Amino acid sequence: MQQEIWTKEKCYELARQCKTKKELRELNLSVYTKAQKNGWLNKYTWLIGAPYSMPLIDYNEPIHCVYAYIDEINKVCYVGRTINLTRRHKHHKSKTHLDSVGEYFYTISDSVPEPIVLEKNLTAQESQIQEKYWVDKYAAEGYKLLNKAPVGLGVSSLGIHGIKWDYDSCFKEAQKYEFKGDFKNNSRGAYDAAKNKNWLKDYTWLKLKQKAQGYWTVERCLEEAKKYKSRSEYWKTGCTGYSVLKNKGLLHLLNDIYGKPLNAKKDKPKIEKKESVPWNKKWDKQACIEESKKYSTINEFRCAKNNAYGVSLRNGWLDEFTWLKRQWQPKWNEDSCFKEAQKYTRIIDFQKNNRSAYNAAYKNGWLKSYTWLYENFGKKVKLSLFY
Repeated sequence: MQQEIWTKEKCYELARQCKTKKELRELNLSVYTKAQKNGWLNKYTWLIGAPYSMPLIDYNEPIHCVYAYIDEINKVCYVGRTINLTRRHKHHKSKTHLDSVGEYFYTISDSVPEPIVLEKNLTAQESQIQEKYWVDKYAAEGYKLLNKAPVGLGVSSLGIHGIKWDYDSCFKEAQKYEFKGDFKNNSRGAYDAAKNKNWLKDYTWLKLKQKAQGYWTVERCLEEAKKYKSRSEYWKTGCTGYSVLKNKGLLHLLNDIYGKPLNAKKDKPKIEKKESVPWNKKWDKQACIEESKKYSTINEFRCAKNNAYGVSLRNGWLDEFTWLKRQWQPKWNEDSCFKEAQKYTRIIDFQKNNRSAYNAAYKNGWLKSYTWLYENFGKKVKLSLFY
């Protein structure tokens, strides 16, 4: 099948059927690209083009919602607005970059609760107004707000909904450069947009800067180094000259330009090492006793002098340190487990209603003596099923 050739006249006729540049691009990308390359697109004055500040998402589209995270017990809340509540919830509960919501809820629990949708199907401006309304409402009711940024119409952020680099603007920006590297270094936003959307293949005039093989001699590497204030700046630019010197083991030649590096091993002052005493010889029983008397609880002793605590624990001396209080005592011993088990007639009820007592009895083998639990299970079940 012979490929259709788009002449200037045919492109003009097809463009006449459209009202906007976007419509023409969606109708026939080949025509749009050819018209763009040949400069015909600017002559299609009836086509409405998107200015650089045109939003990617129409602010008048009712896709926004107002949501809240509420802690009714402590009277704490956060009010926000978004177009994607699922993505925003993932952001709030991320432990990698904690915001005010995650920081608060992770201090009182192990997770961030699901957000409550207060209002939905709002435009961008409506959502700003309603966000302000709910913030004021909760503040008047005595809630402590986790919001840090100001809210309100024209005050709160609309987020990254605007787009600067569309196909036309990237194409126009790329025409300023001869080399792809210059395009990347001088207009990174346009370059990244063109790269991500696979438009770079249309910029056929962009060339790659390539040095001839053997260009980076030692002399040229050192001459290039003089353009930078420090060796770290020379390295961070990613210049090939630095890599050549490094691969040849000639980085020391940079000392004549920048001076010797401060972290050079030869320049470090020698520090006399003190003779260290092995921990098992330093911490005998008498030393552990003297050290432990400085503290009132075992936990303080462990945190302050972990080595002494470890030696005392391994040798069984902690029981003799009666002046150290035990801050934690096991709740479930044999008597308390027995009394707790007597509250139930079935072993499954004991397990569901007091799991900690059940686990203690299970681990210590006390379940065997709770014969009334398995006898009332409903069916004759072997006790071995439960321990």
